[in-house]
Amino acid sequence: MACAELWLCLHFFGLPLTVFEESDPARPTVVVQQRVVLYANRDNLEPGLALSTASSLHPDLQVLERAPEREAQALQALAYLAYSFTPAVSIAADNSLLLEIGGCRRLYRGINPLLEQLRAVLQERGHEAWFGLASTPRAAWLLARHPHA
Repeated sequence: MACAELWLCLHFFGLPLTVFEESDPARPTVVVQQRVVLYANRDNLEPGLALSTASSLHPDLQVLERAPEREAQALQALAYLAYSFTPAVSIAADNSLLLEIGGCRRLYRGINPLLEQLRAVLQERGHEAWFGLASTPRAAWLLARHPHA
């Protein structure tokens, strides 16, 4: 009996910041593109905020210019890591990976053990991801992008 396709999307929402080794996690930090905040390590600094506003909220703000090439390299390394869980891995838009895991369920004795092990491996390497699980790649990607919807 063939297993139905099951897609897992991993959205690495913090990747724009985690690619910078020089960032100080104790300091308020933002990653900006064209003077607009893309990612911040503080709750009161939202994506879309103007850099001038963010600077007024935190005078000691560390500002990092987005590094898409570093993000792409990190995402490629994460894709290689994901191959240890499934042979069907692809890079998706917006710092995300798509993994087809339907055929891997028996190997991990179910979806939850597979997800727990994947989350632990990512955490060990300093990455956090939002997960989206669905029967199509697009649906999984959408769910991972909006985990609180």
